[in-house]
Amino acid sequence: MTAMSYTAFIKTLPPYLVAALPNGFTRLHAQQPFRWIIQFYDNDRRIHYEVSRVSRQHSLELGLHFESKDKALNQFFLQGFQRHLLEIQHEIGAGVEAEQWDRGWAKVYELLPEQPLTAAFQKATAQRLADLIVCCHPILHELSAAYHRSTRRR
Repeated sequence: MTAMSYTAFIKTLPPYLVAALPNGFTRLHAQQPFRWIIQFYDNDRRIHYEVSRVSRQHSLELGLHFESKDKALNQFFLQGFQRHLLEIQHEIGAGVEAEQWDRGWAKVYELLPEQPLTAAFQKATAQRLADLIVCCHPILHELSAAYHRSTRRR
């Protein structure tokens, strides 16, 4: 199989992701804020699923990123996902981690060893991201509702 450029790999990933997701998830929006990242989001662009290259580790990161300006919200999501981490790992694999990140942000993610950027690897990457979305999205919605309920009471 012929390898493609990383730019082509990222730009042409969305249709493969849409095909890998169950019907209820096809309303996710795609954005590419930088040439090395593609993001998929539901309502808030700052809370998004992402595929990006981690060059120093020769891998691709597939993740759910919490990059809200509201650091308390990012922390709330991180703590919530840490409570669910064992069930997420059981569902989709032990390589999934949840951690604090830069600027008060947080993420739930997995690193995939980079391989030649073929159509087959692109489809496998899209399927792996779809698995992460299907597993994490209900938890994300549950936590988001809980956070908004708790902030309304204040």
